[in-house]
Amino acid sequence: MKNISKLVLAISLVGLISLNSCQSDSSQSSNKITANSTLKTLLGRVTQNRTSDDNVIDSTSCFTVKLPVTVIVNDQEVVITTPADYQTVANVCGEHHDDEDHINFVFPITVVFADFTELVVTNNDQLHSLKEACHNDDVDNDDDDSNDDDDNAINCISLTYPFVISTTNSGTPTDVTINNDHDLYVLLETVEGSNTVTINYPISIVDANGQTIVVENNHQLEHDIHEATTECGNHDSDDDNDNGHDGNHDDGDDSNDDGRILHTK
Repeated sequence: MKNISKLVLAISLVGLISLNSCQSDSSQSSNKITANSTLKTLLGRVTQNRTSDDNVIDSTSCFTVKLPVTVIVNDQEVVITTPADYQTVANVCGEHHDDEDHINFVFPITVVFADFTELVVTNNDQLHSLKEACHNDDVDNDDDDSNDDDDNAINCISLTYPFVISTTNSGTPTDVTINNDHDLYVLLETVEGSNTVTINYPISIVDANGQTIVVENNHQLEHDIHEATTECGNHDSDDDNDNGHDGNHDDGDDSNDDGRILHTK
């Protein structure tokens, strides 16, 4: 009888282990991000380069200017080494409310596009041409009824790093530590064909209200990103700077909320 009891217990333990294994495998499978998944597109929009962050210095949401960079603001030299220094530029521009502000770059500079590709710009004419080309693309997209929101940045939600992603891109499962938006964006770009990636949950995100949310699976993450787009809009150019620059794509002349004109060169 004792032997029978032991046998039954052993079978029960094996069954329990098998059940947990199946549940784990099922969870991993349901959290895979594939080439055509909606979540891949949404995460790409969350993690792409936030090209509106430096509109105070370049007056465009087509790209950011790579730091460090030196600018001449109304005849004052300002060295920008971190995003916090954008406020210094805004302060200089705000010293006089009835004048035209002029911002000139000390070339060469490097611009970084939404997909993190970079281009060295050597003079004002080249910079102006880039803005002009971007503006024309925006006009064409606005006129195209088939254009959708798939490429527009989602700037009002952010991921908390680091976290780990398992990838099958090399043919065998590999764990990759993701430290920032750039890392994740680049990794997602490799997800094509049969390649997949799986986020090792839980992870944390910060919503538009600055609240930290713990995310347990793909379904919740996709839902939370969708919620963010309805709460604060999903267009990169909608993110205004604190000093009133609106990020319009034009020839470099932008009006501030107080009526002053900003000239960027």
